[in-house]
Amino acid sequence: MDFYKLVDTSTIEFRVKGYEPPASSATIAQPIPSQASEVSLQLKPVKRKAVVLSSQVTSEASLNLVSSSAVSLSNSPAPGVLDPQQVPNKDEDELDTAIRQAKESHPLASDDEDDVEGHKRRKTNNWQDKFQCMHKHTGKSGDQGPNAHTLVVLQELADHYDQIRDQWRCKSYRQAISALRKQTTKISTKEAAMRVYGIGSSIAEKIEEIVRTTHLRKLDFAKLDERQQILNRFMKIYGVGLHAAENFASAGYKTIDDLLQKAELTDNQRIGIDHYDDFNSRVPRAEVEKHAGIVKKALKGLDKNYIVNTMGSYRRGAQDSGDIDLLITKPGASIDEIRTTVMDRLVPLLTKHKFLVAALAQTSQADGTKWHGASCLPDSSTWRRIDLLLVPEEELGAALLYFTGNDIFNRSMRLLASKKGMRLNQRGLYKDVLRDYGREKLSEGTLVEGKDERKIFEALGVPWRPPEHRIC
Repeated sequence: MDFYKLVDTSTIEFRVKGYEPPASSATIAQPIPSQASEVSLQLKPVKRKAVVLSSQVTSEASLNLVSSSAVSLSNSPAPGVLDPQQVPNKDEDELDTAIRQAKESHPLASDDEDDVEGHKRRKTNNWQDKFQCMHKHTGKSGDQGPNAHTLVVLQELADHYDQIRDQWRCKSYRQAISALRKQTTKISTKEAAMRVYGIGSSIAEKIEEIVRTTHLRKLDFAKLDERQQILNRFMKIYGVGLHAAENFASAGYKTIDDLLQKAELTDNQRIGIDHYDDFNSRVPRAEVEKHAGIVKKALKGLDKNYIVNTMGSYRRGAQDSGDIDLLITKPGASIDEIRTTVMDRLVPLLTKHKFLVAALAQTSQADGTKWHGASCLPDSSTWRRIDLLLVPEEELGAALLYFTGNDIFNRSMRLLASKKGMRLNQRGLYKDVLRDYGREKLSEGTLVEGKDERKIFEALGVPWRPPEHRIC
């Protein structure tokens, strides 16, 4: 690394050809007298007092000792001579000018195109603009634009990483997909892809490969890997995670029948196998509405003041959903009252009428706020995954934001809150949260907003996004 410093300009490397210094002492180059040349630059008088070193002491007589050869070179700037286009700013003195010119000529200040483009790609007028939650999404997943095929392949790879629980890579690919979907021109090279904010070098290379070859080797290898196919098959069973799937595969099991005949399974895993196709098929929007309607009608029969919101991709306007998420609240009621009504009255009632056909998981009966199970319409034999989520009214806005999603949008909102010294979760937006050096939370802080979803957006300085315009 080079360091800038003031140098003695009387030394030999700074001398103009033909100039002979006096034998008495070293001299400091000074402004050329105006009568010597009309085109020579005139340096402004010194505005600041400089520390004079012993090696820089000059006599008055040495100020005028500039050879005529230096004047003749003024029209063809040589090293150490100012170019006429580099006229100092009127507010600069000699030291300011020297520092500015040194910075401009520094080898690290290159004109490399990649560096320049990288800088442009990162530059924003407002630091908040880089957050995903600041940008509107059309919500229309059918029209993929000029990069449609690339998006399809990248989505397959993102789904692959999601299946093997590689959440970091899955998140990176989903962010890249979201960024690429917004482009109005076809992205076909690595360089063009890297100029899109949200796409890194590795994914940019894959985008170029997809455009050039119409497929992706990494994805092809994953599809052909037998063990990976077995893991993917097992992880689609409700109640089977990556660890359990690896144990089953290591034991030599390859098919669903192998598990039923030989493996030790939990009750939920057996239900997951029995209804494997049901749980892995998408639920049409109209069917989601029917399931939600039955819950609403039964709950209103118990207490007409209850409110039920259908969450997840349904609230974002999707035409189908992976499961059914229902957010239940009652104005003015405590969470204990809501829990008692739902857990002790609603769930038994709907189970009796054979709408709720399985209880798959439930948080603590004493303080739980979630019930996970399966439901089935009266005129159908298809089971659907259904979750009942309980929230008090004062947390409704934060819960609507959190359970609407998607996860990329939620992460962006939480990160923005953190950058502003706040904390956002499913219960509310808080300020003055105290943490220790290990980021361990020491206090909850002060509630900024929890009840109104719009006010949370306003408090964070994020333009209001209707659910259908949040990233999906």
